[in-house]
Amino acid sequence: MTIAIVGAGNLGGAIAAGLLEAGAVAPADLRLVTAHAASAAAVGDRLGVAAGTDVAAAVAGAEVVLLGVK
Repeated sequence: MTIAIVGAGNLGGAIAAGLLEAGAVAPADLRLVTAHAASAAAVGDRLGVAAGTDVAAAVAGAEVVLLGVK
């Protein structure tokens, strides 16, 4: 199952980490989106998943989309 998380700050990042730690999703099936490229690179490197700033690209084809924004 492919999951996209829009807003990978504190909330979205914690959800992503929990999903990965629980084995609920493989890193290759998780996509994260943040507003800033530096943040995307940091969270992507930390969790070992695809992360970027393009919402449309992240949610395209995703089976589940989670919103972690204020």
